[in-house]
Amino acid sequence: MTTHDLEIVAVADPAGGRPTTNGARSSIVVVGRSPDDNRFVLDAWAERCYTDRLTDKIFEYNRKWRVRRFGVESVAQQRLYVDSLIREGKEKSQRIFIVPIQTSTHSRKEDRIRQVIDVELSRRRLFINPVHTALLDEIKGFPTTPTIDLVDALAMALELLTPLATGEHISYNNIDSHEDKRTFTYSPSIRIS
Repeated sequence: MTTHDLEIVAVADPAGGRPTTNGARSSIVVVGRSPDDNRFVLDAWAERCYTDRLTDKIFEYNRKWRVRRFGVESVAQQRLYVDSLIREGKEKSQRIFIVPIQTSTHSRKEDRIRQVIDVELSRRRLFINPVHTALLDEIKGFPTTPTIDLVDALAMALELLTPLATGEHISYNNIDSHEDKRTFTYSPSIRIS
């Protein structure tokens, strides 16, 4: 299988404000779904940086992975950032389909992330290359890790995948969390509980 066989989406989660030593990081996660419905994390990046650096990374990953849809969290003033990305894509003549993602303010971020990630892990169809150590560390330590930027972007990317032609659509909203039953799948041949 090659990346041409995958439906590839990405999500950027901009950190608000100026980069600080302990603050949130901007993050990008790229996910591909295979015809047999497995999900592969193709790339993961996070950094405390200014918006210009995040913008450069968004366009770099869009070119590298030929992303079908690039979601960008757009809560409150972040919508202005989404508009600037669309404008910059036109100026650069780069095909990029930006999808603003508005996350619910009615539920806790940790609950939303847990619901999505747990479904994919329990179905044993989420594969993460061991080179993505920061993402794996966030998943293993979730929700008590110092940062959850990558795992948040991963959850949003998984939700951005289109429903299957078979009509299957996963509702992540009413899933009970069973943290002790999680399985972390790194590659099709290696599974670690």
